Amino acid sequence: MLFIHLGNTALIKAKDIVAIVDKDSLNSSSDMEWVLAEIKKSKRNPAFKSIVITKNNIYCSPLSSGTIKKRVMKPMNEELTIHSAGT
Repeated sequence: MLFIHLGNTALIKAKDIVAIVDKDSLNSSSDMEWVLAEIKKSKRNPAFKSIVITKNNIYCSPLSSGTIKKRVMKPMNEELTIHSAGT
């Protein structure tokens, strides 16, 4: 099972991730207004760079969306390399 560290104390299962969204994308998309409303309602830290939406929660992260995506993809790429080398 792969866990992803989102910064601060947040650690989540990679398989639970539904979306990783940059803060700027939130501000420019009317489809994401509900996310901003949830963040404001829960009084989460406004100094975030990205959000991660899971099946059950919304996490605000001080890390960029690109950094989080790399953390998710790195183990997958390593596994592909190992399987490719073995064939």
